Amino acid sequence: MKMKKLLRFKFVFINLIFILILTNCSTTRIDGGKLISKNVSFYFDNCCLATFIKGNGSIDVYEKKLKIKIEKGSIKINPEFDNPTYTVGEIYLSLGKYIDKEKGKWTRYNHSKSINIDKKINSLKDSIDISNLTFEIPYKDLDLIDSWIIITTTDEERHGLNHSHSTNQFQKFN
Repeated sequence: MKMKKLLRFKFVFINLIFILILTNCSTTRIDGGKLISKNVSFYFDNCCLATFIKGNGSIDVYEKKLKIKIEKGSIKINPEFDNPTYTVGEIYLSLGKYIDKEKGKWTRYNHSKSINIDKKINSLKDSIDISNLTFEIPYKDLDLIDSWIIITTTDEERHGLNHSHSTNQFQKFN
């Protein structure tokens, strides 16, 4: 009787290990494929907008996704707007590309999941630290041609958008 229980336990245990191994292998494929480039630098800065979003980070380029880490960054409200109670709602990253370069028109596409910030900020004295945030942007091969990274923040109601982009306008991804 004990032998049957032991054999049954072994059978369940071996199947469990087998399932875990298969799950881990499939997760690697979903994660974006193999690493193409590691620690590609990017910098972001903006002026003259409602928010000043500044900092730098690194990009790990995989076959189907960009893994972006903001190493040092901050959000500050433009003092010209003199808003003592503005709330930054969310932050997310996306790719951007000109749709009409002569007119300065561009579009955002392939954005990451949003990260909730929900912090009130005084435009004259406060800033929000966004260092060490990590984002993943999915992409297809042609998505990276003549594109850059855009950092978008929303207001408290998630309606108003503010943008900053990588300062090396056409981001090098390798």
